[in-house]
Amino acid sequence: MKLMVAALGAALLAGSAAAQDTDQQQMSSRRATAQEPPATPERLRANYAFARCVLGFQWSTSVIGAVPFSESERRSAFWAVMGSNSCDGRNRTPPATRTVLRGMMAELLLLRDFDVATGRVLHAPVRRFEMPSGRAFERLDADSQAALLLVQFGECVARADRPGLARLFATAAATPEERAALAALGPALNGCIPQGATFSMNARQMRGYLAEGAYRTLAAAASGGS
Repeated sequence: MKLMVAALGAALLAGSAAAQDTDQQQMSSRRATAQEPPATPERLRANYAFARCVLGFQWSTSVIGAVPFSESERRSAFWAVMGSNSCDGRNRTPPATRTVLRGMMAELLLLRDFDVATGRVLHAPVRRFEMPSGRAFERLDADSQAALLLVQFGECVARADRPGLARLFATAAATPEERAALAALGPALNGCIPQGATFSMNARQMRGYLAEGAYRTLAAAASGGS
């Protein structure tokens, strides 16, 4: 399922495409132009099971505590996956890319730490990275910049339609229910995109960025931030 959202610019489209498949560690050496495996409910259940297992090991939550595609994220993901070799087994399959794994981990942490519908804290939130701005943002490479813009997009959607996100994350991936929940989020999705830009991503990537954005938004609210 490919989602097209009006806005975000050719530069972001190019950056987000490159950001999908740039790592080679323990999961895949695919580049952005390669096809990911079919997104069947069965395959995605195995991917989520792997991500859930990885979250039980040291270093794992530091993956979403790092700026996407930074050296810190690469190192954290390496040790999280290396430290959880036993996770790759029966009914547990690593996602094709580090980006997809990060998104699945963010979703699992979101559902563990918050009641998305009410914003109530269920578990102490994990450390998040400070969003770069100004020259700090400009110094990042294109992959990091694109991913950060998509995380900010997810934060905006969480502020615009948190009940809609709660309905989305109550669905299983790659199901008619997920497609319906994403369609219902259409007004919030379109309202959170800067004017005059476009980007595309598949449902897995969309779900991951929405999860990380929602996590950051709920954590900030819980700590008294904006």
